[in-house]
Amino acid sequence: MEVYIQDTLLKVYETGDIERYNKKKKCWTKVLATPTGQGYVSIFIDKRIYFVHRIVYWVYGEVIIDLEDGEVMIDHIDRNKSNNHKDNLRIATPFLNALNCDRVEQCDGYRKKKDGFEVHFRMKNYRYTRYFKKEYDAVVHSNFMRQQRYKILG
Repeated sequence: MEVYIQDTLLKVYETGDIERYNKKKKCWTKVLATPTGQGYVSIFIDKRIYFVHRIVYWVYGEVIIDLEDGEVMIDHIDRNKSNNHKDNLRIATPFLNALNCDRVEQCDGYRKKKDGFEVHFRMKNYRYTRYFKKEYDAVVHSNFMRQQRYKILG
């Protein structure tokens, strides 16, 4: 599909490949995509960096997003940051994005505090904590969080 970004005509493919139209040569050339230090693939357009997965989702995604809004997270379903195929991308909340990671560093469950119970969950750089007065509510919420993780990670 052909789109314009910053007055640059691009052809974005479902596979994540991107071509740029060269006005002088009147032909399409493949855009050189470079990996970032975090493992994502990016391209330069008019001296600005754009992540390929965000461009692909912007073009083919089911939800309309602002290409430059970093608050909206696009998740790689298979956890491979260089696989930018449209079927591998989805909108994600910070919680869902944290659940779908390679390195599971969670410390989850609940514990007694002096005025109730604390449910805690940690994965990668995401930390989730919630407090409950009743132990039953803490157990139910902790189990719910585990079920969500297993739905995603298998």
